[in-house]
Amino acid sequence: MRKTLFAALMVALAGFAADAGAQTVVSADVTANTTWTGVIVMQNPIFVRNGATLTIAPGTIVRGQPRTAAWRPARRSARPAR
Repeated sequence: MRKTLFAALMVALAGFAADAGAQTVVSADVTANTTWTGVIVMQNPIFVRNGATLTIAPGTIVRGQPRTAAWRPARRSARPAR
């Protein structure tokens, strides 16, 4: 009885440990309707383009990677360059 209980506990813990490290890496803009679930790791800035819809399910964890350089969106100016 003890061996069976121990074996069942080990199988359950192994399954839990396998799920703990699962993640989805995203590196491209969202261009079609998309739903994110689980753990999402963004490798760079992600934009939702062309009328696409990004749905983030409850409980989803979204993480970003540290940047190696400063990033700033392009700016358009009405003034000519000097």
